[in-house]
Amino acid sequence: MYRFALPRSSSVLVGFLAFALAGPHASAKDLYMKFTAPSNRETTHVYVGLEPYGSDLARIEPGVGVTGKRNAIREAIQRINPGLVVEDIGDNALVVRDLHDNTEVDFYMGQTGEAKDFIETKSPWGGTSDFLGSFDPLDWNGREAVFTAGIVTDVGELTATISASELNFQTEGPIICQALYQRLAPRAQQYGAQINYAGDRLEVYFDPAYTVTTGGVIFGTTSKSEGCSGTLDITRDQNLHLDLAGQCPGPVQLSWSGAPLGSTLGIVFAMNTGSYVIPTGPCAGTTLDLGTNQLRLYNTIGSGNGSGTVNSQAGPGACGGYVQLIAVPSCATSNVARVP
Repeated sequence: MYRFALPRSSSVLVGFLAFALAGPHASAKDLYMKFTAPSNRETTHVYVGLEPYGSDLARIEPGVGVTGKRNAIREAIQRINPGLVVEDIGDNALVVRDLHDNTEVDFYMGQTGEAKDFIETKSPWGGTSDFLGSFDPLDWNGREAVFTAGIVTDVGELTATISASELNFQTEGPIICQALYQRLAPRAQQYGAQINYAGDRLEVYFDPAYTVTTGGVIFGTTSKSEGCSGTLDITRDQNLHLDLAGQCPGPVQLSWSGAPLGSTLGIVFAMNTGSYVIPTGPCAGTTLDLGTNQLRLYNTIGSGNGSGTVNSQAGPGACGGYVQLIAVPSCATSNVARVP
């Protein structure tokens, strides 16, 4: 519940935005990708997407080894955008420098039959490990396939692996994901993450307090089939929308949609609109469409499944004022709605 009644000081607003989730908000981040050796015996391709920069395919020939695959992926990323700085790390990893916020990383491993790949960055918003379709229960060498998913945070690496025989050779995506979820979910909170089972994928949402240095997803299968992939969101700003209905003074209903999952929403009020720039904290530099006249934070609420409603009573002092939502840690802001 919240009330448009007694004001909180604007210092509360700054304090919430600065410290509520204790997560840094950087304007550019480095992306790390680490690979295991491919086992494909036929030519295949992996897909690398760095939206909004673009996407490309890397051709993986049989027998190229982990370094050969890494090199092919590096070349694909450089084709996506020649201005991106891509550096090799050891013989099985690379780093893409200075990706801006709101980049979504998509990596589809094709038929490479890799046991485990990693995509990581500092303070990611979330990601997925996907197993789309039905998988061959055997690998390229005729052995039973294994399927892997997991997460990386500042706490360490949490992975789960399950074999085709443990699945009774029922190797459809939702069955694979359910089995991996049952092994990962009970421990995910210790690593500062929430894992949700979503049919043919596992959705991961990170607590930024646990990803100050790194956060990422792990995915892979030795199966000959394609369909395994991983995604990582480098801070997502969604189309956060706010509606206010009711009467003032009296009952007011606040509704929102398009909120980033796993976020905290700050309900911010002011008597005028404007361009207030948040001075400190993880959302420093974010501009609210509110002025400073009685600027205050009334409450914080969870984003739920991305939409929701809160019912409350608006006091006389709120009539004619304005409300805006801000999501932490993504710093996405909603439209401004006038108190009815």
